[in-house]
Amino acid sequence: MEIRVGDIGRALSPMSPSGVVDVNGERLDARSNGRFIEAGSLVVVLHGDPTGYVVRKLEPGQTPPRLPEHGEPIHKADFQRNSIEVAQADRHERNETRKQLLQQWHHDRSVAVRLGPLTGLVSGVVGWSFGWSGRTDLGSIALLLGGSVVVGAFASVCLFTLAGWVTSMLGMFEGKAGYFPDLFATVAGLVGAALGFWWQYGTGDVLAIIPGVVGGATVFATVVYLLWWLARNALLSDAGD
Repeated sequence: MEIRVGDIGRALSPMSPSGVVDVNGERLDARSNGRFIEAGSLVVVLHGDPTGYVVRKLEPGQTPPRLPEHGEPIHKADFQRNSIEVAQADRHERNETRKQLLQQWHHDRSVAVRLGPLTGLVSGVVGWSFGWSGRTDLGSIALLLGGSVVVGAFASVCLFTLAGWVTSMLGMFEGKAGYFPDLFATVAGLVGAALGFWWQYGTGDVLAIIPGVVGGATVFATVVYLLWWLARNALLSDAGD
């Protein structure tokens, strides 16, 4: 049973300040908040600390006080946990970490899916504005912009998936496991793909445009990820000094 702030118990031994108390039928190591407590006295749980629980004596007839964080569960110190509780705590921590990663993944994927079509649209507008597309009639312009949006959406999904696969492979070298798509690398890849497309667009050769798109996306995504990785390690190194 969880011990909570404000729980009432009884001192099983004299406390000056350390001793043993019974709370909710469980024997616990505890200490008083500075005053001597006789064995058999009623006590109220104030909070926990690395040595156990901290309690205060309740005088006969005294109404239990309403404490700050009343009713909040108190996590046991490591030395108080048995093997089952340690395993449960480890499992809970892993589940919480997995939940946070999943939430981050959903958020990043949502952003990438939105940015893909937007990047494609911007790319199409820029290409048309600067005359790179060579199109002037409304039908061709609409086709260009619509195609740019579709290609941007498709590219964002591909890049996000690929970025997750690459970063998970790299994470294995750092002792990490899991699928961790990198949003910055995805966005950089979209920009690189757009630049690679317009770089080769004038050739009119699909076999030249496709490598330009793939090459631009790869170079930009790789450079941004490596810069981020170097900056992160530099910050971690400084924090550890």
